[in-house]
Amino acid sequence: DRLLDEVLGNGGMKLIVTLPTSEGEPAPSYGQGTLGALVRNLRLEPLDDEDSRRLLGEAGSRLGSGLEPWVVEHARGIPGVLLAAAAAGPDLKRGGAVPFAEKVGKAFESRVHREFGRDALEALEVVSLLSPTGVRGRAKLELEALVGALGDGPTVHAVLRALDGLEEAGLVRSEGDYAEVIPEYLANHLAAATLKGRGGAPRSLLDTLGDSTRGRLLDRMKDLGGEEAAGFWDGLFGADGPLANLSSALNKPHLLAPAAAASPERAATMIEGGLSGMGREQRLAIGGVARRRLVNALQELLARERTAEAALRSLMLLAEADNETHGSSASRVFSEGFHPVHPLVAVSLPRRLRLLREVMLGEGHSLEARGVAIGAAAAGLSMRGIVLHQGGGREPLDARPRITYAEAWDHFEGLVDLLFEAARSEEEILAGEACEVLPGAVADLALQGRPEEAV
Repeated sequence: DRLLDEVLGNGGMKLIVTLPTSEGEPAPSYGQGTLGALVRNLRLEPLDDEDSRRLLGEAGSRLGSGLEPWVVEHARGIPGVLLAAAAAGPDLKRGGAVPFAEKVGKAFESRVHREFGRDALEALEVVSLLSPTGVRGRAKLELEALVGALGDGPTVHAVLRALDGLEEAGLVRSEGDYAEVIPEYLANHLAAATLKGRGGAPRSLLDTLGDSTRGRLLDRMKDLGGEEAAGFWDGLFGADGPLANLSSALNKPHLLAPAAAASPERAATMIEGGLSGMGREQRLAIGGVARRRLVNALQELLARERTAEAALRSLMLLAEADNETHGSSASRVFSEGFHPVHPLVAVSLPRRLRLLREVMLGEGHSLEARGVAIGAAAAGLSMRGIVLHQGGGREPLDARPRITYAEAWDHFEGLVDLLFEAARSEEEILAGEACEVLPGAVADLALQGRPEEAV
């Protein structure tokens, strides 16, 4: 107060003071007098996703469509973390995303240990296992389950006692009965540290927690490195695990998308192998939540170079036996994958055309599959919007291969050429379907940049 009196008593001076406060705490008040009239309180909230992206852009980050969503998700609106990511942009794009995340996590851990001590750090480690964690009311059962699974960690009382001070310091964000460690880089770093020597704890929690809580545990586990996290996924993909094959995985569909983010290659092999071994009627029987979670997992795999082609083939198998018509159906996601500028399809344009040719004109494919390929060729030329998947695990999603305008136009022409070949087919149904979409496809080709070819 004395400092405010001195500063504000001299004309032409402004003083900016930042005070960490917990959510719901009243703003500092200086009464109704002169001092109160001169002081203005502003409550600063974390940046939302749009403002986070804007800050990255203003800082000149140019992280790209695969890396930027990963940074925004993990920074949780904290400007300092976003600016650090922008400054590290070139290194992040060269494969330095994981080292950057660990560096940020360790820096925050050192701050907690230095300013609050070991007890506070242990409290954060417990709460970091879920995002967020129930700590009040009936939701406190989640905290009790975590403390019980860890065994030799702090008590529930010790965790709750530490949370108030950590929230005031901006390291915990509370909403209702739940608390969340921020930024996410710190939460992931602490969660990995918490599980060291406690490899059985995540699987035990997975078997005992409720559905919504399990989802939050899996969201955390997919972002973690270390032997314990690797062992957790090894167990799920093992011979007796729920992800041993697609049939068993469909009985626990909540595992599919996190597994695809944490272990893309194993997930891609399991899904493609399972769908390939099913007849069309069996694939048609996959419905509801199981189908939607399966498509979500394939969208994750489609955005990773190592698994993108397998994901595209798997989507075709699902689309051949589609039983949904909404914007995130297998047919829609498969079709959108052939638009050349789709930012989250990590397959080169020539490889995409080869796959489409094989399905549309090759031997051994059903009329339903050929029809899906014709629809995909038309969609690849369309200027309709694209539904983007926001996923990613410990590593950010891969961006699509770089292409030039000429390569995009060549791709458009390749799609039209495929449709003309199908229209000349001796298979009446195939030719009829191709002829039906050709006028619109040719018109789209003209609009996309090469009207002379369309003519």
